[in-house]
Amino acid sequence: MLKVLACTVVTMGAVSLAHAAANANVVGTWTWTGVGRGGGGGGGGRGMGGGTNTLVIKTQDASTGALVGTLASPMGGGRRGRGAPDAGGAPPPPPPAPTPVDIKNGKIAGNAISFEVTRPGRGGGPDTTVPYKGTVSEDGKTIAGTMTMPGRGGGDPMEMPFTATKQ
Repeated sequence: MLKVLACTVVTMGAVSLAHAAANANVVGTWTWTGVGRGGGGGGGGRGMGGGTNTLVIKTQDASTGALVGTLASPMGGGRRGRGAPDAGGAPPPPPPAPTPVDIKNGKIAGNAISFEVTRPGRGGGPDTTVPYKGTVSEDGKTIAGTMTMPGRGGGDPMEMPFTATKQ
């Protein structure tokens, strides 16, 4: 009886450790609404418009936690770059639809997720890489995280929070 009890305890411990070490399943589509620099809904910087961001995780490697996917996020937002009404008073056209960009260095470790998105620089400038990091909720339905925007003109980087919901 003692051997059976000892085996049961060891087995339960091993199952608990395996479960605790398992990576959260993040394959699927996640969305969140962006905010502007300074927290406003219209915002100005790359990926900082007040529209919907869509993260699509296509594959997840069970052994390494590597992730493959895309992120489509609004470019700019607010009035910036849209122009003024035309001579007839018609409003300017809406901004273009977000274009999905491949995520890089995607990884899930337990419930911690991280990835980067690199976009071409404006006007021929250097590319901009934005790292994202977050935590998947216990129920697997949300990711609470931050994206770190590079500082303007060499200024300090700015962390912007986001909460993504699995669709």
